[in-house]
Order: sequence, then C-alpha cells, then structure tokens
Amino acid sequence: MDKSKILNVLTSMIFILIFSAISTFVPREYFGIVFAIYLVSVLVIMLIVPRFMMRKRSAKIVHKGSILMRSRQKEVIEVLARDRMLSAELKSQGIRMLGTMILPIVIWFVLSIPLLNIIVPPTATQNAIETFLRYVIFYSVLFGVMYILRYILMPKRLIIPVFEFEVRESGIVGPGALAIPFPLDTERYEISYDVRRSYVEIYDRRTKQAFRLYTSDVYKLKNIIEKHAIKGRSRES
Repeated sequence: MDKSKILNVLTSMIFILIFSAISTFVPREYFGIVFAIYLVSVLVIMLIVPRFMMRKRSAKIVHKGSILMRSRQKEVIEVLARDRMLSAELKSQGIRMLGTMILPIVIWFVLSIPLLNIIVPPTATQNAIETFLRYVIFYSVLFGVMYILRYILMPKRLIIPVFEFEVRESGIVGPGALAIPFPLDTERYEISYDVRRSYVEIYDRRTKQAFRLYTSDVYKLKNIIEKHAIKGRSRES
C-alpha cells in the first residue's frame, strides 16, 4: 500500500479515537459542534496528507542532479493556450470534482443523526467504555462512507496541467510539491505524449493523477524522460 494511504488511514484512526473520546464526555447537545470539527478534520486529512508526502519526496529530488530541462510559466501558458481541447476536459472534470466535494458532505449530514441514534441511542444507559466504543463505530462508519464515495465519484483520470517544472537527473519537480522521482516505476506510471497538443503526460495509476507537462519542444522532453527515467514504452497520441 502507498505510504500516503497508510499515513492517511493511521491519522484518521487517531482522529476517530480522539473525537470518540470527546463525544463520550461532551453533552449530547454539543454533538453538532464536535461533528462539524470532525468533518473538517477528515477533509483536511484527505487533502493535506498526500501533499505532505509529495513535499517530502520533492525535497529529496530538488537538490539532486543537474537540471536537464526547465520550463517557465510564461512559456507553458503560451503553449497551453493553443490546446483548445483542454478547456472542455477541465470543465467536465471540474463538474465531477464539485460533486465529489459536495455530495459526500450532504450524505454525511443526512446520515449522521439517524446513524447516531441507532449506534449511540440517547435513551440507552451505557458506561463510559461502552459509549466510547459506540462512538468509535459511529465515526468509523462515517469515515468509511466518505472514503467509498470519494473513490466512486473521483475522476479516474485527474488532469493536472503543470505550469512550471524542472527535469533533473533525479526526477521532475514543480509547484504544489510536485515530485516524480527517476527512475520511474513503470508499473505505477504511464507515459504518453501528444505532439499536436504539445504535451507529455505522466499518469500515476496509484493516485489517478495525470500530470500534463506542456512544452514547446515535446520531443526533447520525451527523449530526456526515456533516457533518464524509463526503460519501458511510452504511448504516442
């Protein structure tokens, strides 16, 4: 399993235990506040942990190896602006991403109170340990629902145009903690390039992210990647 996913699960388990303990001793009328904080915490975990892992990987790459190619933001924007198909792709992707963010939250609020009354009924007389365990089950179920919905609704190929990047002997680094180490794991990454649209795309099968590296010299970038990063095949469009 990916390290970021392991860290994500472990962090979520810690939050489940913490909020279960808080909910056990906080009066029921304050549950809404506790639940809202828990919801925000889960969303932060899902967004921040993967970026934290990428930032660590980026720090290892950025200081290693000489720069083989550098693409500045101005150049990338000029090339990207000529790709008329990109806007349609991003529009469709954006609609799905919006649903990925909103629908799980709506379902959470719809399910939370009925589920709470079933798992932790207000009329039941339980000792602290039993109440704590019931809350653990409650928060675990909600986390599981969020994770499943996110997996189902998330686009299977998330296109991410990279506006500035460096290709080093040790890997590719860019903004937002982007870090793709060399040599590439060909079982994880898929390389494709489109000369007409002027990009090389690196698709991460694990995270479902497709990093679009727009450049005015696609062949140069492709040759560098094939020489320093992979021994397998790339797919041409």
